[in-house]
Amino acid sequence: MSGIAIDGKSGEFEKKYTGNETITAVTGRDDLSRVIVGDISGNIKVYNSEDKVIFEHDFKNKIHQMKIRPNGKSVTLLSLENDSYYDLWTIDLNTFETYLLYQSPRDQHRWEAWMQYSNNGDYILQFGGDWTMGNINVFDANENKLLWSNDTSHELFIITVDESHDQTMITTSGIDETTRVWDIKTGKEAMRPLKHEGGVWYSVFSPDQTKIATLTAKNDVWVWGTRNKILLNHPTRQTGEILGISFSEKGDKLYAASIDGDIVEWDINVSTYRPNILTHDGMIKTYDMSSDGHFVVTGGRDNKVRIWDSKKLELTKEIKFENEVASVMYSKDDSAMIAVEGTGYQRVLRWNLFSMPEGEIKKSTNLPSSTRKCFVSKDCKWVVYGLRNNIVILQNTETGEIVQEIKSHSGWIEGAEFSPTADKFITLAKDGIARMFDTETGKLLHSNQYGAEFGGQCAFSNDGDIYVLYCLFGVDSQTPIAYDMKTGKKLFNLKHSSGVNNLSFTEDDQHIISASLDYTAKIWDRNDVQFPLQSYSVGSRVASVLHKGTHPNRIFTLSIDGNIYVYDKDSALFVDGPYRGSDNCAWFSMNLKTKPQADYFLAINTPNSVALWPFELSNMEFEDTEKFVQFSSEIIGVKMDKTMSMNLSTNITESISAMDSSEQKDWKQWHKSGSALNSPFSTTDVNQYRDFLISQNTLTSLQEILYSYPMDKQVMKLYSKKLLELSEDQTIEQFKRDRYKTSAVWYESVSK
Repeated sequence: MSGIAIDGKSGEFEKKYTGNETITAVTGRDDLSRVIVGDISGNIKVYNSEDKVIFEHDFKNKIHQMKIRPNGKSVTLLSLENDSYYDLWTIDLNTFETYLLYQSPRDQHRWEAWMQYSNNGDYILQFGGDWTMGNINVFDANENKLLWSNDTSHELFIITVDESHDQTMITTSGIDETTRVWDIKTGKEAMRPLKHEGGVWYSVFSPDQTKIATLTAKNDVWVWGTRNKILLNHPTRQTGEILGISFSEKGDKLYAASIDGDIVEWDINVSTYRPNILTHDGMIKTYDMSSDGHFVVTGGRDNKVRIWDSKKLELTKEIKFENEVASVMYSKDDSAMIAVEGTGYQRVLRWNLFSMPEGEIKKSTNLPSSTRKCFVSKDCKWVVYGLRNNIVILQNTETGEIVQEIKSHSGWIEGAEFSPTADKFITLAKDGIARMFDTETGKLLHSNQYGAEFGGQCAFSNDGDIYVLYCLFGVDSQTPIAYDMKTGKKLFNLKHSSGVNNLSFTEDDQHIISASLDYTAKIWDRNDVQFPLQSYSVGSRVASVLHKGTHPNRIFTLSIDGNIYVYDKDSALFVDGPYRGSDNCAWFSMNLKTKPQADYFLAINTPNSVALWPFELSNMEFEDTEKFVQFSSEIIGVKMDKTMSMNLSTNITESISAMDSSEQKDWKQWHKSGSALNSPFSTTDVNQYRDFLISQNTLTSLQEILYSYPMDKQVMKLYSKKLLELSEDQTIEQFKRDRYKTSAVWYESVSK
């Protein structure tokens, strides 16, 4: 029946406000010069510092919630009718004028209804929904007008909202197991939804805004990269119910309050391996490396090719183009590179030949305006491209001479590939025919029916004896078909239950590995393909699969959600990973790539970065089952009792047992300290890598530093300059440029 004012610093009782009806909401200024009290019947009263009622009004329905604007000039209230509909009102606390901001649709039951002001009071955020939808409305608090509304993205009601500290973005967390990130002014989503395994109660920005922490109904705590959506910390499940989460002032720790009164603290710099990354200002579409992995080339939508020295950790050269970089090919003898320019998926404009590793231009040729796709031989001496009039052209890259003009196709080519020695090439056309040609003469050697409607590709064996056709969509998408190179005779089929993304031969040519949309990767005996030797269940569509001869007992897979999973080749058991990546990368950029003499592999990591992953982080042998089970139970935080029942360990770090080997002791020290300096898996000097990331001068590279060194003033100052630079880029959407400009000012202010 009463509202109470309590001193926020001392916790001492200040005043009590009573009424004839049950008090349902109370708010006011800090000095109590205005105190607003609302009741269950819809009445509100405004008191001054002398406890006199200076304004009252009947809003007819229960005063469900009230919030005073941070400057104290107005109050916004939400009146709830029959726990189903609501009206949103604002009252000027000087003139006492009332403004109806919003009425919920009467054909929807929005019984979950909440609202709050942004930190500086410029925006009013109203959210909620029911069991069929979630809604978010954002108002300009200065103009008392609706800026934008969304009731179609969240499938269930929204529980909480948080805003970035620069007030450019907000998060909405809902029971539909997602957190969404929005541009606060326009309502456009700033990134794809953050997906969880339970309804999300809370989401909070870190102090430097590079991370978002979320809490789910399953008591899981997740930590995400804000702009690239990468999962930085694995979900941590607690035994007791968690009521809220918050970052420390520096952003290096995360606190959670449990229902039993405990405060749990996590060090955000948790000991998880992070690979070296190579970044661009725009989305990366293509990457390749020299035969020994010494040099890496990357290209993307920022119209650049970057040449990297992976051993020295240096950007050796940046080449700028007029258009996006559609593909790069590093020649197998390491002497040349071809970069193809284009826009979108099906329009290429020019090919460029460079000497390597210096990156000097040798030849550049414009392609006809009707060119759809262009393919490069592995020695970089030939290109073949298809026009929209179905003509296929073969060109010598050293002379620029058009060697062949082939007019026998009755549909444009969807894919093409040169043989390992580049003496032959195959085309996959929309007319449903795969054709093999002699490169020197252009003579048709043989052809076969193959139904590749989209994503048609060809993989040759390393010895050049056979080739396999495969595709994502089409009549033959579920059955890659192998043919004899010389005769074109069909040899065998492979079987998946959906389209195939990626297929290759192992280095010894004895096996074929394939990755499919059917959530599996498979390995096949080339001489007996009736059944796969093993099938690896990934749990997501598989973009790429890799086997390395120097690590014969491992299979590496890259899923469409951006994560890399490592399997024991023979048993198909998952033994390492996931190596975390982002799920919003360009589909056709998602490849695992290595070369014969390289000791690592490349994989897209986020839209604007490529990661260099080592083939193995540990020398653990799978046969050592007892230690394997012990190690696994300790790192995931469970204990197994005598009845073989699993129980949750409340303190993972302290539960790690004494370990005998030097490697295990190094791992233990690293896990406890959380410092990259103690990592037993990294040979890179931490300070050198930091300088390398700074030298890249991209948002992604600077964010990577802030993940490990939150609120670093030097890096935030550089980040501010980069945001300001991007805010002036006319090729970027206006609403993003506006957000970058506002963020740049904020980062500059906090970096002082």
